[in-house]
Amino acid sequence: MKALIVDDNIAIQEILSEILVSEGWTTEQTGDVDDAISKLESFRPDLLILDSKVNGLNSFRILDEMEDGNKVRVIIISRSKETIPDDNPNVIGVVTKPFKSSDILSCIRESDLVDSDKNAKGMIHRFFGNNQQSNDAGDAPFEHDVKFGHSYYVIEEEPDMVYELGMSLLKTCRLMIITAGRTKAVNDRFKGYDTKVIGLSTKAKVGYLEMSKLGTLMNMVMSFIEENDRPVVIIDSIVQLIGVNGANTVMTMLHQIISSSKVTLIVSIEENYLSEKDVDVLSSMMEQYVLE
Repeated sequence: MKALIVDDNIAIQEILSEILVSEGWTTEQTGDVDDAISKLESFRPDLLILDSKVNGLNSFRILDEMEDGNKVRVIIISRSKETIPDDNPNVIGVVTKPFKSSDILSCIRESDLVDSDKNAKGMIHRFFGNNQQSNDAGDAPFEHDVKFGHSYYVIEEEPDMVYELGMSLLKTCRLMIITAGRTKAVNDRFKGYDTKVIGLSTKAKVGYLEMSKLGTLMNMVMSFIEENDRPVVIIDSIVQLIGVNGANTVMTMLHQIISSSKVTLIVSIEENYLSEKDVDVLSSMMEQYVLE
């Protein structure tokens, strides 16, 4: 089965592509409406995942360009209160931003694109905010209702809740904390616990890693994940990392961490810092944790 993903955000393209490839799909991606229309002929997809706006323009003319009898199924990614064409028989579902990967998968499972036996089995997926994740040690909630194997982002002015969420997992997990603050303050907060603290700095500084060296940071994170059975990675410096490296690069890094192995990633982000598109990407990978 083949799927064409049409979205002008490369990070969302990559996330959706990986989700579908893991399900056995062949994918192609584009961020251009004219290219998408061309690929309908050259690639001949069975499924089209279509952002309602591509490069700021309405993308529904792709639907108008489909030949009569074209059986490609369409999932539209829309914004709230947006008018969606409801008279097109090709449209099998509409997912509203911010969406989760499980929303996309649900639309596919409810369509005639997948084998009914597989549909009935309820295949388990372990992708970014998917509530169907399994947990080898059981899914009983910890304090704050945080579960190992799920990943979370917290909107807060200063990193605090991310530390509390990490604390709630300490009994059964090992923590790596990546901070742009003072490493001593973080070490003091987790005094007596076996945690690994990495300090980040915008420039060369003894005992700290430069924020621009994302490759080195990724190697450290991946080594930590491989060396521990139940790893939890906390990043309290997502804003600073984006400021130095750009949103797409950092989002791709988060995506790689989550998809690499069974891990819980918890990040802190300041309110109104990210663009709407970046929030969409973050929400497709992780659950927002809100203290009730």
